[in-house]
Amino acid sequence: MKIYAENTKRLSQTHRANYMPPPTVLGPVKTFSLRIDGAPNASVEIWRLDEDRGNVVKAYDGMGRPDFPTREQIIQLSAAGQPSPPENSSLKNGGMTVKVPRRVSSSSGSQAAV
Repeated sequence: MKIYAENTKRLSQTHRANYMPPPTVLGPVKTFSLRIDGAPNASVEIWRLDEDRGNVVKAYDGMGRPDFPTREQIIQLSAAGQPSPPENSSLKNGGMTVKVPRRVSSSSGSQAAV
């Protein structure tokens, strides 16, 4: 039993050491143009996962990144991981544009689309 606890702690520390928080500074919006052949005027659902939608990491950070979350914390994390309802849109002549907010890491200055 003691070996298991030590190995679990070591594993948790390893994962924490490899964790890099998501970029934090809002940057310019990125626009993507999509073209889908064979679906000229189809309905589209857009599911967004970002800092506030479907983000377990934000909730986990907010509770102090416990090594062994309680049952209540697991319920909270499960709820935080649920995406928001989809956005309904449609293709026009087989195409559409999607705007995605960008984030710029405050620590490294590198950019990453979210």
